[in-house]
Amino acid sequence: MLYMYNLRVKLQERRNRLHKIKYQHYITELQLFLEFLKENPHLKALVTKLEQNEAIDFNDWKKAQIRNVNFPTSETVRATLCYYILKECAADSSPDQVLNWAQRFSNETQLDDMLNDFNETVLDVLWRFFDDQIDEAGDVLYLLERFKLKTEWFHKEELWGTYKGDTTTGERNLDRKLREALFDGGIDFPFSEPTSPSGKADIVALSNMQDPLVLEVKVYDPQKSKDKSHLRKGFHQVRRYANDYQQAVGYLVIFNCSNNQLVLPSDNSDEGEFPPRIVHDSKTLFLISVDISSDRDSASRENPKNRIEVTRSELIA
Repeated sequence: MLYMYNLRVKLQERRNRLHKIKYQHYITELQLFLEFLKENPHLKALVTKLEQNEAIDFNDWKKAQIRNVNFPTSETVRATLCYYILKECAADSSPDQVLNWAQRFSNETQLDDMLNDFNETVLDVLWRFFDDQIDEAGDVLYLLERFKLKTEWFHKEELWGTYKGDTTTGERNLDRKLREALFDGGIDFPFSEPTSPSGKADIVALSNMQDPLVLEVKVYDPQKSKDKSHLRKGFHQVRRYANDYQQAVGYLVIFNCSNNQLVLPSDNSDEGEFPPRIVHDSKTLFLISVDISSDRDSASRENPKNRIEVTRSELIA
């Protein structure tokens, strides 16, 4: 979750710079802001989501705005329009476009005052959209981390029994346990498996069904032919579903039913940061491993040589 927190801080710092900059330097700072959005994988995926939004055409909407600007009520559509306004302003090396738009959002006569109104009406709408999306992903990671710790500390035997009771349906039964925990954490019904162009995803829909959480559950149990190739399949399912639903992030939850510690790859700069994540196809895919085998040695007695390392190439191949 530290990753999401740091991202929010960096995004706010960029937003604050645009609020403090003087009019004559605004274009350069705005260009840097948009470059920052494209450089960060998570924000880039959110930008792509806006660019692929077919709910409104920016040019058609722009032509309809004669004097005052009327924004639609949809937050995503409004964020889309604000993004294109900023992009149009940044494309002009002169401040003319900024002045043109600022005059529509302000009754002030001083340029810096007009720019302040422009920032509050356009820039901040886009910033709040990104901030909410990041916050939402952080909430999901918090719930998944709590589920992992609660399971490994208090309910390992229970889930191990759930799996071993019938290994043919074990993966689905563990999936139900996770869904129940997410529901208790505030993620609402329905817990459906809607069909996307790539097939059926383990989707846990958020309250309004318009912004689904892409989550896939896989079991790691080499004795039952659920080995690294099974995890690779889950990884690519999450990636495809994230593309289909235009989501910036996806989650692969792995129930480790083996007697060995599962070491997952990560693009994290800090190896101790939870959870591991892989950036692939402009998507951030989080990997959460939950150990449930009661046959494993304790951490103090575990032989490091028995660890099973999954490499990045093994997941992406």
